[in-house]
Amino acid sequence: MLKRRLKEPFGKAGLIIACIALVAALGGTALAAAKLNSTQKKEVEKISKKFSGKPGAAGPAGAAGKAGADGKAGTNGTNGTNGTNGAPGIQGVPGTTGFTKTLPSGSTETGSWAVNQESEEFTALAPVSFSIPLAAGIEASHVFFIERGQEGIEHATECPGSVETPKAAKGDFCAYTSVANGLTPSEPGVVKPSSPITGGTDSSGAILRLAPASALASTAAGSWAVTAP
Repeated sequence: MLKRRLKEPFGKAGLIIACIALVAALGGTALAAAKLNSTQKKEVEKISKKFSGKPGAAGPAGAAGKAGADGKAGTNGTNGTNGTNGAPGIQGVPGTTGFTKTLPSGSTETGSWAVNQESEEFTALAPVSFSIPLAAGIEASHVFFIERGQEGIEHATECPGSVETPKAAKGDFCAYTSVANGLTPSEPGVVKPSSPITGGTDSSGAILRLAPASALASTAAGSWAVTAP
């Protein structure tokens, strides 16, 4: 009796479609497997939509896949340009061994001198001290006194300078006069302990001797230069 009731409302084809629709609603795989015409497929889709439930919640995320292979190395960058070289530094002045001990041969040192004399009874003495000593004193034949106005005239070869720019040839001592009021220059000489004044210079200096011309106060001044032999 039950079998008859199932066949009557659906028929054989209707029963198959209903079953397929039920399976499609549950899994969706029977629709693709069944051989149905277009009308039957539409009917199955209609029934499956009616009885299909709502979509379930999303499942948990799957495990992460393996890391991909390393990419290829990039191409090398372009070389930078060379920087500009800086300007060379100024070369320092070379030192001279033993320069402060004695004046090197051919080197010149200069200075000034002055004297004031109150009496005509004594010779005026103007001491000259060499900042850098000579290796040896200079003989009297190489010592010269150049009066004002005689620069370039007297002993021009040995004393080519002036009172403003004192100079001396190698191995010579030159004293230049700028002022000589009442005093007459004499030969420069040196004074040694317990010895009279002698001509020439010592290794450390000299004494300029000026004779007084009157009883009045007299003054004299000038410059000097010495060049080591």
